[in-house]
Amino acid sequence: MGTASQSSNYRGNSDANRAIDGNFNSAWGGRSCSHTNKDVNAWWKVDLGTSYVVYDVIVTNRQDCCSDNILNAQVRVGNSENIEDNTPCGRPVEAGRANDETLVFQCDGLIEGRYVSVQLVNRKDYLHICEVQVLVSQEASQLDTTM
Repeated sequence: MGTASQSSNYRGNSDANRAIDGNFNSAWGGRSCSHTNKDVNAWWKVDLGTSYVVYDVIVTNRQDCCSDNILNAQVRVGNSENIEDNTPCGRPVEAGRANDETLVFQCDGLIEGRYVSVQLVNRKDYLHICEVQVLVSQEASQLDTTM
């Protein structure tokens, strides 16, 4: 469930929906990672189709190279299509976490939203994401964002 979009598509071979395909392969060659061009404030977002109460967002970060490109990425959750209007979930990715394969963004309390985004803040770089999981409060179950 869900439809993803991103600021741009790297070489036309990096669709945003790859990050919600259920494939957790963290290597570009696994054809499971989304990838933007080298954009200012590059972003990726998913439209869940309806509003949910979100408590965690888990991002699988690329590991075969460039894993630190996710430095200063911020996750936001909300009901606005405009990323900046939505509420931050967790803290931006700091240098100590930028090379981790699994990045957990714990929302400060529960945040209601239809849109979940990942955006590089105040940076010009590539953004590549290999999988995004959105955890919602209804029965504390994981929302399956795969199509």
